[in-house]
Amino acid sequence: MEELLAMGDRVAPFTLPVSSSGATVLSSDILGIRRVLLLVAGRAEEAEVRAVQTWLRTAAAQAAELNERDVTVMVVTDDPEAITGGQELPAPTFQVLRDAYREETLRLGGAPAFYLIGKDGTIKAAERTLPPVAELLARIDSMPMRQREMGSITEAGR
Repeated sequence: MEELLAMGDRVAPFTLPVSSSGATVLSSDILGIRRVLLLVAGRAEEAEVRAVQTWLRTAAAQAAELNERDVTVMVVTDDPEAITGGQELPAPTFQVLRDAYREETLRLGGAPAFYLIGKDGTIKAAERTLPPVAELLARIDSMPMRQREMGSITEAGR
C-alpha cells in the first residue's frame, strides 16, 4: 500500500471531473481557500464501502455545520456510484470526483485515505480510517485560524 501524504505537506494540484455533471474541478480553486476533507476511496470490501456511505450520509446531514466552517468535502474515487450508494450529496459542499484510472488515488496515498487540509493548504490530519464527523468538527474548531474566525463571529454579533 502507498504511504499517506505527511502532515504539514501540501497536496499537489489535480484536475478531475465531477461524477454527476462531468464538469472539471481544479483542486487549486479550493485548496488553500477553504478547508478540505479529502476522502480517497476506491473499490473495496462491501463493509468498507458501507462505512464510507454511512459517513457521507452523516456528513451530508451536517452540511450546514461544514459550510459554517468553510469546509468542502472532496471524494476521489474510481467508482462514484458504489461509494455514494446513489445518495445525492449537497453541492457545492460535497464534490464526488471520478478518478477513472486511479492515477490521483495512487498519488494521494492510495485508498482508503482521509486528509483534513487547512485553509493554509497544508495537511492537518492524514488517516486510513474515517474519523466521526463530530470529532472532525471539533478538530476544526480547535485550529488556530478557526478560533480566530469564531472570535470574529462573536465580536461581530455584539
